[in-house]
Amino acid sequence: MIKETAVPPADRLDQIQRHVKNIKFEQDPVLQEFGVSVDTKLHQVDARVLPPPTLVYNVKILTLFLLKKIKFASNPLLLFFSNSQRKGRSG
Repeated sequence: MIKETAVPPADRLDQIQRHVKNIKFEQDPVLQEFGVSVDTKLHQVDARVLPPPTLVYNVKILTLFLLKKIKFASNPLLLFFSNSQRKGRSG
């Protein structure tokens, strides 16, 4: 998801302009029927870049979470081998 949204500004501008051109708002009969017009020119607005959020985690909780995941992931394999050995199957 991040790879799809992390697009350089120039590429993002190109994508937007291409999509707006392909939509052809001026030829849409529904928009014409309702008297809606769409300005296809981009407008410049003031903005600022926000700092990335800090990741805060509790090491103990994270460790327990990972241990549960690892234990869960290994259970089916252990069950398979323990059941096949009980039934006298090999390999």
